[in-house]
Amino acid sequence: MHRTSFRKRWLTLSILLAFAVSLASPAAGSAAEAKRLHSSLDADQFTPPSAKIASTFDHSLKREALKQGAVSSNHSLLSKIIEPRNFVPASDSPEPVDVIVELKTDPVSVHRTKTKKGLMKSDDLHQSELSAEQTAFEASLAKLSAKPKRQYKQVFNGYSLTIPGNQVEGLLLLPGVKAVYPDLELKVSPIDSFTPNMDESAPFMGAGYLWDLGFDGTGIKVGVLDTGIDYRHPSLAPAYKGGYDFVDDDADPMETPPDPNDPEAATDHGTHVSGTIAGRGDPLNPDSGTGWVRGVAYGSDLYAYRVLGPGGTGSTEDVLAAIERSVLDDMDIINLSLGSSVNDQYDATAIALNNAMLDGVVAVTANGNDGPDDYTVGSPGTADIAISVGASSPPLNIPTIQADGIDKAYASMMAYSPELGDLQGQPLELVDAGLGTAADFEGKDLSGKAALIARGSISFTEKSLNAQAAGAAAAVIYNNEPGNFGGTLGSEGDYIPTMSLSQEVGLALKAQADANESYLVTFGIELEQDFIGEFSSIGPTLPGLTIKPDLSAPGVAIRSSVPAFDGNYENAYADLQGTSMASPHIAGAAALLLQKYGTMEPFEVKSLLMNNAFELADREGQRYSSMAQGAGRADLGPTIEAKAVAMVEQATSAVPGGESMPYLTGSISFGQKEAGAADKRTVTLKDIAGTASAYSIATVWHGEAAGTLTTSKTNVAVSAGGSALFDIALQVDPYAADGRYEGKVILAEGGGHTLHLPFVVYVGDVDIPDAISHVALEPPIFSPNGDGVTDTANIAFNVNLASPYFSLDVYDAVTAEWKGTILETADGIAPGSYIIEGWDGQVTNPSGSAPLEEGLYVILPWAGNDAASAAPLEAQASPFVIDVSPPVSALDKPAYTVQKGMATITGQIKSDYMIDLFGDYSAVGVAALYKNKGWVQADGVIAPDGSFSIQVPYKPGLKPVEVYVYDLAGNGTLEPAHTVKIKKGKPNKPKGELE
Repeated sequence: MHRTSFRKRWLTLSILLAFAVSLASPAAGSAAEAKRLHSSLDADQFTPPSAKIASTFDHSLKREALKQGAVSSNHSLLSKIIEPRNFVPASDSPEPVDVIVELKTDPVSVHRTKTKKGLMKSDDLHQSELSAEQTAFEASLAKLSAKPKRQYKQVFNGYSLTIPGNQVEGLLLLPGVKAVYPDLELKVSPIDSFTPNMDESAPFMGAGYLWDLGFDGTGIKVGVLDTGIDYRHPSLAPAYKGGYDFVDDDADPMETPPDPNDPEAATDHGTHVSGTIAGRGDPLNPDSGTGWVRGVAYGSDLYAYRVLGPGGTGSTEDVLAAIERSVLDDMDIINLSLGSSVNDQYDATAIALNNAMLDGVVAVTANGNDGPDDYTVGSPGTADIAISVGASSPPLNIPTIQADGIDKAYASMMAYSPELGDLQGQPLELVDAGLGTAADFEGKDLSGKAALIARGSISFTEKSLNAQAAGAAAAVIYNNEPGNFGGTLGSEGDYIPTMSLSQEVGLALKAQADANESYLVTFGIELEQDFIGEFSSIGPTLPGLTIKPDLSAPGVAIRSSVPAFDGNYENAYADLQGTSMASPHIAGAAALLLQKYGTMEPFEVKSLLMNNAFELADREGQRYSSMAQGAGRADLGPTIEAKAVAMVEQATSAVPGGESMPYLTGSISFGQKEAGAADKRTVTLKDIAGTASAYSIATVWHGEAAGTLTTSKTNVAVSAGGSALFDIALQVDPYAADGRYEGKVILAEGGGHTLHLPFVVYVGDVDIPDAISHVALEPPIFSPNGDGVTDTANIAFNVNLASPYFSLDVYDAVTAEWKGTILETADGIAPGSYIIEGWDGQVTNPSGSAPLEEGLYVILPWAGNDAASAAPLEAQASPFVIDVSPPVSALDKPAYTVQKGMATITGQIKSDYMIDLFGDYSAVGVAALYKNKGWVQADGVIAPDGSFSIQVPYKPGLKPVEVYVYDLAGNGTLEPAHTVKIKKGKPNKPKGELE
């Protein structure tokens, strides 16, 4: 999967916040078609100052309000929440909402699996019972104003429908209803990558071993649920066999083409994923007619199910429909390079993927791109039974930076950047070049030196070209948030070597360059492989604490096919990275194994890959946690040498409180255990080679042991065509410290081959995320004064654990005093990713509802089992600013002076809340609008003392010039603060009149 947290380009099922306070100002002298002031202030460069925020908050008034029992569900706000997960929050709004309804009877796939496993007797009436249940449900919908849209039977029993928000609760009263889920929006945003060793990833994973044996995926049907496919691409056309477009409801799943009215409309993600799986090109002969890309299973048949439309957006409704269709179309494998920022095992798409696996379809999905913190795996990567995939690196040439005062640092070469060449090993002086604008290079000698540039304000391409124009030999761009990033120069061109770097290293280099004259750095190159991508999401899942991902695969710097809407496929390839790129590697690997073994079950495919995965370690040689790498990076060489597959019996439930369903997998998740507790799992060892084999069994703890892990056998033999069982028993030490403990079970075969099963147990109090997290207000500075400019803000937050009581409260950030509640409910809120749209600054307290005054505040969530036990989550406090008044200013007397054909308007900014908040004039702007065949904007400058000047052409008789003094919240952008008449007069004499 590719995150944006948000600002990287990656595939996401999550909500993307998009809000721009200002637009880039046109250059002075350019004509505007209509009168409109464009703010020159970059909102992204400002955050509320943390130094002014209280370290702790006074909760006495909030607790008193809770004692009074004044809990309100705030239905008017709840009706505005979009993107909830699991259950739809209560609403008294009649506005229509889209929901997914699940009915009680098992879908066809689950019933078939239960019968096959002997969990229930064969029932020829099941189909008619399911149909009768759906018919009764449809008939009962007449009681509500609901409109059914899609019907599901195969992997999900239920409907998508539209219903007034205030009638959702009524669905739960209808016959057969098991659960109601919101219909989520999906969004794709891949991460641009640095240039890879382009054709390394599939052979590196061992695909060549199977190719050499004649296995290329022939006869295996792979469905790609994504943005569609450019089926005309020469690398994909021979593989493409059909599909369906669930966005437009037709049989043409073509990618979304460019739209001149929407630069974000065109998509390419599904084509890139498809090339990784089934591209039929030849990297050694790209002009052969089939292009460049050769997929992992280049002989497989490719089917495309378009579930994401323009801009890469779609819905749960269409994803469920596509999973259903893929099962009915007899897909052997489906790939969903989709993900969300919400860690939820009970997401509707996760349930559907589990059921698809139970029905015999290998379901592969991306683990997410919200790493590297724990608990960042996102749905549907949380699906217990499906194969979730993390991203690791194939062999890559990694740029290094060495210099005095810092440890050796690792950078990333940006896409389309040339290699270091002769710069490798050559000391270069490092020069701080700010944001890399043309003005930042003025007066600096960059000839033959390296430019150190901060991310932000302008594009990477502009930064690199500005550095090149200033004479720099190389450019290093460091991040504006923690960690490194994958950048691109956009297209092929004549560039200097341009690298991206983490914020931490960038700031360290800046400090050294500022403190040391002629500070030297040396660039180098190191060949590296098998490191987990910094973006790759980490487990475990919530609430079950299951190991995820299951596997890792190459997902860093992957080149594959992209559309060529103009028909020219010569350069129709792109370098992307993300778990979206890793997932199709596993889908391709599964296709090779299915062709080789013929009748292998999905659980066997998953477990076999996990048993034989290569375990990964970081640059310091420290083993990555199983929650980062799963069982390790898929390695097909050892995989096809295995004589047996080891599978552990785990259990999952379709929905909270649902029936337990056993399944087999290649890892052991013991979940959370108290000190002194015991648990047990059963392992099945099954022959896959048609020959007898014998294994010794050992257990290993990675680091400190939580207790003892014993096996019922020390040796186990498997007959040809047979299987054998043994138990693994965990006994937690009664004095074990709280925490996570990891290890593995090793099965060593007499011929030297080994299989492994990773295991994880959490002991005692688990350090899980707060029930509520990722609280953010967008924009964080706004002006609810009714003028139509930045009057409202959107509030985003994640619910990680179901919380019966929940509220969002506002505190004065300076005095720490509770001001009131934005949203409060004692009816419960389910795990999910939420947005409250259009909050206008109103809060409710025992005195009633009222708007907040101008000031610095924080939003702070509360959660608990009930109002009495609820507690504030201070670590999740998110600051914001309300500023409702424009700056106070005055023009000088005279208001302007004239020199060399220009009139310079001058004045003084007297006061503004933004000045008080930031301590300077950086969050205030000045500009003038004047007529010249249309309105023209001239931006001014503000001196450190608050005096300002704006230059406009001196044209006697010029119509009154409007002077605007505005702030970051948008105050002062609608009406001019002053007007100035430019009168006739002689040049160089002060003239001016204030109106």
